Amino acid sequence: MNIAGKYIISQREAKTRGLLRYFTGNPCPSGHIEERHVSNYGCIACIRSATHAKAKTANGLAKERERYRRRDQDKENARLARYYYEHRDKRIVSTTRWEKKNPQVRQMIKKRHHARKRGATGSHTFEQIRALLVVQDHKCATPWCGIDISGGRHTEDHMMPLSRGGSDAIENIALLCHRCNCSKHTKTWAEWLAHGERINGTSMYSIFAYQ
Repeated sequence: MNIAGKYIISQREAKTRGLLRYFTGNPCPSGHIEERHVSNYGCIACIRSATHAKAKTANGLAKERERYRRRDQDKENARLARYYYEHRDKRIVSTTRWEKKNPQVRQMIKKRHHARKRGATGSHTFEQIRALLVVQDHKCATPWCGIDISGGRHTEDHMMPLSRGGSDAIENIALLCHRCNCSKHTKTWAEWLAHGERINGTSMYSIFAYQ
């Protein structure tokens, strides 16, 4: 026998057959004529309603917390500052441990912060840096250098320096060894190549030859 296309089956029989749900055709205490879970006898419609109500309540609480936060921003800032100082030692240990495990990501975050302070436009990701390292064949981008910079020995150089209005986008990034990056300092890429031509007699060509 079936009702509304659902076959009537007892909870015991459904469990014997290895089914997850069963249907008796009888209304639940809330009046739903729906399938029930074999494991806990729960009505599917009741569980669905309870889940929606819980989600709605959670959203309401989140909005209320946000309204409270905006209304009492000073109090919230004081609470966060108090929490930070109460757990300062634990946070320092946790942060130090993370930085030791992720040195390259830490360096990326510091450079991104530096770029924001400079008011630079654009940004780049750690994945883009790794891709650029492959494009450069893991070698310093300076034409007269070209030493191996694999194993985290590379530094990020802005071809047009941030101090001179350069972007932090990946298109303005070249990977150099520490020595070349320090020597280049605030020179533009064209000035750096011209400097190399004067010192080393190297013909000028662009970093984009690598790309």
